[in-house]
Amino acid sequence: MPRTDVDALARAMEEWPLRVKAAGVKRDNGVAYNPRSVRQPITLMTDDPPRMLKAMLEVLDSPVDGWDNPETGSAGWNRIIAQAGPEYTWEWLIMDRTAPWADLFTAEHRWKVAAAVAWTLRRSV
Repeated sequence: MPRTDVDALARAMEEWPLRVKAAGVKRDNGVAYNPRSVRQPITLMTDDPPRMLKAMLEVLDSPVDGWDNPETGSAGWNRIIAQAGPEYTWEWLIMDRTAPWADLFTAEHRWKVAAAVAWTLRRSV
């Protein structure tokens, strides 16, 4: 049975900023980091799951060199990975092949996320 529950994905995206806050991710000034903002517009689309999915796919379908690049990652991405781990990025939702939305994403999408995470972790070594 295909796992294409875009509504479950929207609920997970709605919960994602709360998970980041609960993990204790902080801004440089020590204030709790809130990844839900206009800088992360996908987080503001959870009330329209098809639109949110389309935006996610546009990000994921961007050229591969943007993902497989030693300098990949925004300040928020780097902050989350450094302080909580890659499983706290929204992109990590794509990696879970058992999730009710798993079939909305391809192996290539997962590879892109894995490559970006690997580059980010390598920079911290």
